[in-house]
Amino acid sequence: MEQNFQIQPVTLVGGPDKKKRFLKSTVVLATVFLLAGGGIYAWRNWLSPAAVEKWKFELYQKYYVDKYENAMREDVWGGKTPEETLQLFIEALKKGDIELAAKYFALDTNENSEFYLTRREWEEAIKKTEEEKGFEQIILDLEKAKFRSESKEMGSSWFATFKDDGSLKQEILLTFNKYSGVWKIESM
Repeated sequence: MEQNFQIQPVTLVGGPDKKKRFLKSTVVLATVFLLAGGGIYAWRNWLSPAAVEKWKFELYQKYYVDKYENAMREDVWGGKTPEETLQLFIEALKKGDIELAAKYFALDTNENSEFYLTRREWEEAIKKTEEEKGFEQIILDLEKAKFRSESKEMGSSWFATFKDDGSLKQEILLTFNKYSGVWKIESM
């Protein structure tokens, strides 16, 4: 028996469809990798706890630290020594210039205060003092203020006024504003 073998041309199963499927699979796989990579990037840079903390810190830096430092740089009212600032304050009181006298006080640095980075609280206290007692006795006391101590590390200097019997009447704390290079009255 004789067999007839004929060679038939081979057709690739799927021919052009296989190329389309391969291309489609490649696009889907690339899209999955891009989405996964984008998700990882978004997590690391925007959504992770570390990224959120970084974002909060940058906002804090922008709105509090920068605002604070700029306000401190612009706060140029005061002397180059604590004694000079105290003298400038006394002279402003002698003139009755409450606005100028208040400028020798340090800015309120309590972020939660309605008076943040202002001296309104001091200005109001000076006005109230003038209305109630006037400045004469305060001026006399301040002119007799004695140096008590200082802390160079803290940039602070203390003065005190005394009663006639020698007991402490009032302490005056001055601090150095390192941003503007002047001494400010912190409390009295």
